[in-house]
Amino acid sequence: MDDVRTTPVNVNFHDPDEFFDELRKDQNRIDRKILRITVRRRYAPPFVNVSVVATALVGITIVVLEHRVGEVFAGDEKSSPIPTKIQACLDRMTAEAGKLGLEVRAGVFE
Repeated sequence: MDDVRTTPVNVNFHDPDEFFDELRKDQNRIDRKILRITVRRRYAPPFVNVSVVATALVGITIVVLEHRVGEVFAGDEKSSPIPTKIQACLDRMTAEAGKLGLEVRAGVFE
């Protein structure tokens, strides 16, 4: 009997350059040419940890980038540099996705 994997496997990155290098290697195999990007906030009072998360489905592999943007006191997020850092990260990822011919959509593959 063939050993056929049916359960998705994650490949995780924290560095955007490594993530996009990996996608470039499989750019013709990315499912429906979709890159999903979202902002993830994890609350650990008194702090909020903020990351930008991007995922792409390549076969049954979910290629994941969780790029940490920063940490602030809960309630101070909008008055901190975090929103500017988030936007810069989103702009860069959208530009890189465009170079690979990918459509950016909200959410994550899990």
